[in-house]
Amino acid sequence: MPDRKAASLKAVLDIARAEFSSKPFDQVSIGQIATAAHCSISTIYDVYENKHGLYVAATEAHVLGIWQKLAASATGDSAFEQFINLMEARAETFSQHNFRGAFRNLVTEIGGSDLISAPKLRKSIIEQYEQFMDLVARCAAEGVFRDLPARVMGEVILAHLDWRPLYHSLCFGSDAPLNIPPREIVR
Repeated sequence: MPDRKAASLKAVLDIARAEFSSKPFDQVSIGQIATAAHCSISTIYDVYENKHGLYVAATEAHVLGIWQKLAASATGDSAFEQFINLMEARAETFSQHNFRGAFRNLVTEIGGSDLISAPKLRKSIIEQYEQFMDLVARCAAEGVFRDLPARVMGEVILAHLDWRPLYHSLCFGSDAPLNIPPREIVR
């Protein structure tokens, strides 16, 4: 693929991510995305087939980028320090307006089955889950958590951190402020 076309398609994904994160799905215009990305509408349809295909591709790229940043945040000398750093990064990321807006659209408007079945994202979801559970198991081995199975602790922590921002968005709107003190959540 020529460099110019690759740059144009990257711009399409970046603009689409921003649009889908800030507006309901039915208010996003392929024409506006094409104009902003300096490409034709037909190019977008040739590559992504339809608006839903563009949504899946843009959201997949967005989520994969976020997860790469989150994985890089799990640094520290001990498993618990890595865990705290990861939880702080997750809480901050999941509280951001554009992240909450994207997932509001995913859950409330078009459903998530196509997105979750996207091959790269599905593989990444499984890898992220296993890495997180391994980190929880290492924390348990260090005596950080009570004597509960590591998988139980991991599921409880993930459920709280993943769903609290989404629940808040659905109840109060994605513009409502959301403050999550991560060090308090994990203590």
